[in-house]
Amino acid sequence: MMILITEFIGMTSALDFWGVPWNRGLIASFLVVLAVTLFRHVRQMEHLLLMLAVANLAFIPALFLLHPSIHTWHKALSGGFNHHIPFLLLSLAGNAITPWMIFWQQNAVWAGNVKNLSSGQKDIRTGILAQVFIATVVILIGALAAPVAVSGRNPLLWLQHYGGTTVAGLFAVGLFDAGFLAASTISVSSAWMVQEAFSQKLLAPNTSPTQGRFSILHIATLSVTAAVVLSPHLPTASLALWSQALGALWMPITLAMLGLIARDPQIMGQMVMPRRRQFLLGSVISLFVGLAVFSLVS
Repeated sequence: MMILITEFIGMTSALDFWGVPWNRGLIASFLVVLAVTLFRHVRQMEHLLLMLAVANLAFIPALFLLHPSIHTWHKALSGGFNHHIPFLLLSLAGNAITPWMIFWQQNAVWAGNVKNLSSGQKDIRTGILAQVFIATVVILIGALAAPVAVSGRNPLLWLQHYGGTTVAGLFAVGLFDAGFLAASTISVSSAWMVQEAFSQKLLAPNTSPTQGRFSILHIATLSVTAAVVLSPHLPTASLALWSQALGALWMPITLAMLGLIARDPQIMGQMVMPRRRQFLLGSVISLFVGLAVFSLVS
């Protein structure tokens, strides 16, 4: 739920930058996410989300329009290691690889959107490349504009102060779209997990988990997380970092449980995980645990 709160903060901040009052922007963000996640068929929902994901490309012209000087590039890419870095790396890891992404892909297979193993692997590789590219662009924008700090509720103000209204406006487009996509997929994948855990009857293929008796829980979850954003003294920066860090702390548990299932030949049959990939999975789990311990010690 903490991650959902941060997504609503991002969407509302973008609308606030465009002149929409905070409360109205929050209501609009909530209604948009609710409308899309209540689609009856997962395939249509996913196709719509993929089409709307194109708006993330707005980050690219925002970066080029910054026109940073050589001195700015040098200052952004220089600096030393301090005690804040491990926690920032943990939060970054939690943002890049989260349990709900695994749950979404897992249930996309059941929904009929992934026809075979090779197409699923291709889908994941394409998503990884796109995510890393856009994330790199966003990080560069933040690094290049970091020397300027403007206090206020909306973090887009410092970007406007440094790069101008056009840059901040393009960033707001990407920010709203990213928050919308994340809020939609997080809430739907969470509904999938609840449905699988507490329902004795499996959903029919291509049926959204937000339908039926669990729809009330889905609507309540979105309502509560959106309502939290109404707080005028919400520590948005700290909340964003901690929510992603907690996701990273939960990731080893998720990977370990899925690894135990994937290595069991009675469950997986011919698709059982080979030893080489078991070792790779163990390495990833160790990396998450090590990063968590390092951040806590630091």
